[in-house]
Amino acid sequence: MPQFPNLKNLSFGLIAAELTLKPLLDLTNLSFENIVKELTLPELPNLKNLSFGIVNRPLTFPQFPSLTNLAYRGIKEGLTISEQLQKLSNLS
Repeated sequence: MPQFPNLKNLSFGLIAAELTLKPLLDLTNLSFENIVKELTLPELPNLKNLSFGIVNRPLTFPQFPSLTNLAYRGIKEGLTISEQLQKLSNLS
């Protein structure tokens, strides 16, 4: 994926190929709909909103120190989230 140093919002539909995101230091909103292949998320220090739909693979999230909202719809494989994410007030 190319570099977008000032990117604030990123949204994906279907992720059907392996995807590794490079650090996106200014990213505040990330959403994706359907993950079929492996997704590797970097540290996203300013991420505030994370939402996703169907996860068909095991998925592990790194620490997101600024995250305040996490929403997801369906998980068909394992999901590993940190204690920090489990304590969010807006977890749905």
